[in-house]
Amino acid sequence: MYEFQSICRKKIAMVISNIGSGGDLRIYAGKIILTEKARYYFVNSTQHWEIEIERDIIKKLQPVQPDSKSIMLGADYFFSMEVTALKSSLFLQSLINA
Repeated sequence: MYEFQSICRKKIAMVISNIGSGGDLRIYAGKIILTEKARYYFVNSTQHWEIEIERDIIKKLQPVQPDSKSIMLGADYFFSMEVTALKSSLFLQSLINA
């Protein structure tokens, strides 16, 4: 389990799998930020978007293995999400369908 302070300046990969779309998989690189209102966001500054994430995501972060670093877009850590668990997020649906 990681504390926010240990990952706040690290590059993070968000891996999204779409079970209903034949196993479609997308990887986005970004950072996790903590706002003044104690909310966590995954921020992709390259494509200029952000999404609020649960604090528990930090507990689920896994280190990226050296041989997977290029696949994970140079990230130091990653977390995975399934679209089926995020049905209410139209934004994530739009990322998968892009």
